[in-house]
Amino acid sequence: MTATATSSARTPPWRPLALVGCCSFLAVGGTMWILAATGAAPVTGWALGGMAGAFMIFLSIVGWVMAATTRRADPPRLTAATWVTLARGWALVLFVGIVALVPADPGFGWAALGLFLAATTLDAADGALARRTGTETVLGARLDTEVDTLVVLAGTVAAVVLGVVPSVFLLVGVARYAFVAGIALRKRRGQPVYDLEPSRYRKVTGAAIMGTIALALLPAVDPAVSRAVGWVVTGPILAHFLWDYLGVSGRRGTSER
Repeated sequence: MTATATSSARTPPWRPLALVGCCSFLAVGGTMWILAATGAAPVTGWALGGMAGAFMIFLSIVGWVMAATTRRADPPRLTAATWVTLARGWALVLFVGIVALVPADPGFGWAALGLFLAATTLDAADGALARRTGTETVLGARLDTEVDTLVVLAGTVAAVVLGVVPSVFLLVGVARYAFVAGIALRKRRGQPVYDLEPSRYRKVTGAAIMGTIALALLPAVDPAVSRAVGWVVTGPILAHFLWDYLGVSGRRGTSER
């Protein structure tokens, strides 16, 4: 078989994205239809608008990751672990819709918290499944990172909109995007970018972010308490991102890299 024939036999790169898009629409749309049909949750304009926006952002990120990894590796391969990662995204889209219902009915705060925790805790499942089944892929690893970042962004925005954390906490939600943008800018300018050294504090920072958001979303917690916690953790979290950026940009000296 010639190289041309082999290439033409490959799955077109748009098919995996189309499959993900259809499954995502069915999962998210079907869930909301069931909730509305059973009277468990009203379908309001704010909820639909929030979900539509979140859905488009999520699908755009999936498409971007697929395009980026296809250029560097094999065509996109959707493994069981990758579907778990995608399910985290679906939970996040539903989370955005449910959060829009909380101001009118605080009881939906528990559902919002549950969806956020699902999107967060399944992070341990997709990686473990990939390692156990020997199906680790470049696509899966990259998508997992992007969904992690999206979970933080959605969680911080939701908490700020609900008034349960200070507005400055939004900086935590965009910190990784700023970090990645800074690295991209250095590469564009031809400046050196160094590897990010291992750090045991990085997991602590991640836990602090997720823990603060979960605490803020917990209906039983006084907003005054969660706002105070938000003020306390924002500075150290941003400082850690800055510390890492100084490392990858070579501004902390070669002795520490």
